[in-house]
Amino acid sequence: MSAHAADATDAVTIVVPGRRRPGSIAKAIAKAAVKAARAARAIVPAYKCCVCRHIALVWMVQCPICAEVNSWDEIDRDAAIRSGELSLEGRETPPAEGDEEDDPFGEDEDENSENRKPLLVAIGDVDATEPDRFPSGDDGLDFVLGGGLVPGSIVAIFGPPGVGKSSILTKVAASVANNVSVIYAAGEESNKRVARRVRRLKLFKKYPNARHNLTVMENAHDTDVLCGLIIDESPLLTIVDSFGSLESERASSTGRPGGPAQVAYAAKMLADVARTTGRSIIAIGHETKDGSMAGPSIARHEVDTLLAMEHVEVDEDGNPGKRAEKQTGWVRLRADGKNRDGDTAATAIYRMTDMGLVGVDDLSEYQDEKELAEKEQDQKERERRRNETASGAGTRQRARKVDGDSGPRGAPKKAQASRVERKVSPKQGQDLRAVRARQKRAGSGERACRT
Repeated sequence: MSAHAADATDAVTIVVPGRRRPGSIAKAIAKAAVKAARAARAIVPAYKCCVCRHIALVWMVQCPICAEVNSWDEIDRDAAIRSGELSLEGRETPPAEGDEEDDPFGEDEDENSENRKPLLVAIGDVDATEPDRFPSGDDGLDFVLGGGLVPGSIVAIFGPPGVGKSSILTKVAASVANNVSVIYAAGEESNKRVARRVRRLKLFKKYPNARHNLTVMENAHDTDVLCGLIIDESPLLTIVDSFGSLESERASSTGRPGGPAQVAYAAKMLADVARTTGRSIIAIGHETKDGSMAGPSIARHEVDTLLAMEHVEVDEDGNPGKRAEKQTGWVRLRADGKNRDGDTAATAIYRMTDMGLVGVDDLSEYQDEKELAEKEQDQKERERRRNETASGAGTRQRARKVDGDSGPRGAPKKAQASRVERKVSPKQGQDLRAVRARQKRAGSGERACRT
């Protein structure tokens, strides 16, 4: 035995009490370490289709073999390799001849083969007919979208807090739910708060069938559960509130809700579900400091339409102007550079009221009472200044007539008696009349001498 081995044995003997031999203690420690390593070993997942038994290394919405949606069961990849279902290279092992259980189709091959979708399709064989849009119940939103919601599309709406995103989408959900089923996935609010908002806006009075057709999913935080619910329930429209509340372990085991990895995964999954099932999805996003939607750029690429809501300033004539940093009572809905089903320059204007956002066509007819009062006050002030200016000019004109000749310029001035009446006493009046009489007699005598 070497010196290093003796030192290691002595160290083990000192640390571990008891009468066991050093060799047996070392073996026990080694076995415990191996056991702990096996327990801590991360299981690498694989996904097996419960319909055709196809095994995929990554999770996807639709099986590429049988075209079934959400038909995957998670299995251990190493166990599948040991059982022979999966090869060491990650390829599926073909079933043995006569093994009907492992045969993807078996006796129903002809029936299931109709559901198969080829990976490559000739462009001439693709159905390119325009889908039938359905109204959202909000004229401004329908105008920006190009005429209504498109089945199988995903729309993202973002904006600052308090701009009215949840308010307008609650109205949309109730309007569509008056005829068909709608799911409102509330990840940031409780179902009681959503119900109170519906009653505050008096939507049941306008859309009575929404009481039963509009369903609320509370605590909508799991992206995979939400996608599975949309596939199972198949609603015509799903409102997701919001991207920032969704998370999934498949996206990142350490990522927080609203992080870049979680938002990108949620956008990808919801877009796949919308396009696969042909159902429409409207998701709410958060806004960053620079005015763009929070999340990575891949999330903006996944959606079909990206809409922005913002506070806007309105001038005296009712024309919308630049964006406002605080609430002004007016909100603008516009396409933020991407609108696959409509015009990117289309905008809609809303007014904030006690009944939520109300779309307006002519802003001059919907000016606030405060703005109208300010207009009237300004008009009265201008009239008062105009009258003062006119009265001042008349006073100066009369003063010029009294002081001098009002004839043409250059004519000699004539002495005129002042029209100002003086207040004098009776005695002063008599003296004044006597003075004037003497002046009159003196003047007549002077004229007589001259003649």
